[in-house]
This record gives sequence, C-alpha cells and structure tokens, in this order.
Amino acid sequence: MIAMMKSVSERSLSLIKDYFDMSKFYQYYITENLRELLSKPLRDKDDVLKVLFEISSYLLIEDKPINKGFGEFIIKVDKMSRVFITLLEEGQLLKHYSFNFPFIIQQEDLPSLESIRLISSKNRIEIDTVFLSVLKSASASGWFSTDGEMSFNCLLGHYEVLEEILKELEGTNDKYIDNVWLVMKELMLSEPGYLRYDYDQEHQNGRLHPLHHLDVNYTNHITFKLGLSSAFEQNTFMDLLDLRTNCHYVSH
Repeated sequence: MIAMMKSVSERSLSLIKDYFDMSKFYQYYITENLRELLSKPLRDKDDVLKVLFEISSYLLIEDKPINKGFGEFIIKVDKMSRVFITLLEEGQLLKHYSFNFPFIIQQEDLPSLESIRLISSKNRIEIDTVFLSVLKSASASGWFSTDGEMSFNCLLGHYEVLEEILKELEGTNDKYIDNVWLVMKELMLSEPGYLRYDYDQEHQNGRLHPLHHLDVNYTNHITFKLGLSSAFEQNTFMDLLDLRTNCHYVSH
C-alpha cells in the first residue's frame, strides 16, 4: 500500500509542478488526526474550520507529517488561495475536498529551516501556534457552530468562553484577546467556497446518487450534486477551480 501511495504521490507531484506554473503551493501528507476529522461528514462551517485549523498547524511546525497512506493536501496560492485535500483508503481514491484558505502565507528561507508565518487576510493579525490552540479550543466549545442563536447574549457567552480559554494560556493579554476576537469574527463571516468530489460505493443509486459526483456546498439544506461519468484525478479537480484555465462545461 505504501509503495502504491508513493507512486501516486510522485505522479501527482510531477503533474502538479507542471500545472501550477507560477503559483505557489505547499504540500503535506495527511496525519491520523486529520484523517479522523475527515472520516465524518463536513456539514457546517465549524466542521470545515476544524479541518482548516488542523491543516494550518502543519505549516507552523518544523517536523512535517510522514506518508501513512492516507493521502495529501495542498495549499495553492494564486489568484485565489485554496486548500485541496485528496483522501485515500488502501491506495484507492475516496474524496477530493477544496475550500478557501483564509490566511496569508509569508515564507522566509533561512539557512537552517523554512520559516512560515500565517497572517489573517482582513485584519493582518499573525496566527501563531498559541493562536491556533485558542481557535481549536473555541471550536471544540461550539463557538463556530451555526446551531445556536446568534443573539447578543449568545455572543457575550462566546466571549466569556474565549476569556476562560485565554486564562489557561501563558503570555496572553487584553490585546491578545482583542486580536483573537477579530480573527474569529473574520472567520465567521468568511465564505468557504466548499466543493467535494466523492467516489461513493456505499450510497450509489444510479443517476439519483451517482458513483462519481461533485457535492457543492456542505449544509444539507443548500447542497446539491453534479454527476460525473468517471473519476476526477487530482489535477483535474484543481483545474476545475483555477481562474486562469478554461472553464469546464456541464452537458445536459
């Protein structure tokens, strides 16, 4: 399985390098933690943000994930910045995911290491490892959930939860909580632009639920499917969302 994954990864990396041209991209293997997050359906923004926070943490650590055969993800920075995830099971393609990457990536090549900084797009606030820990804790507490009522009391309760999280961390202050609050509001108002390719053997049902299909959006009340006649390779899926290449057409 590992040998198969290696050949898939090497082939895809070669295609991606040709495909990206002048784009910047950051490629990482999927860890067990990320695979666990992706094992459940992504049904609301909170689910997508949990994946985003996990992915973002990989960029800020020196020890990069090793290949365990679960697939890979790529952050592509071009006219749009997007995450592209390819999930495998025993060498078989299961899903491609893509959504907006809302942070600016600043990279410095130092003699001893490759240093990456993440900056929020709107407020230009640096997202370090402590900041990500706060965001993960807030997400675990339901801060980003869309189920609750977004009233003044609800927001006040969220703010109090945020204060409690920060009290447990060293090196934080009033300015820090203000910055976290700004970034959290920025993420709440951001548009994920979610798209997923599915190879769905379990639920396939003719043209009603095709074996190969695209799922557009993530919430049940607005999502819809586009059937496909065959599997989507990684580079085809990425090309679909590339503003610099020719559009794909839907036949009817």
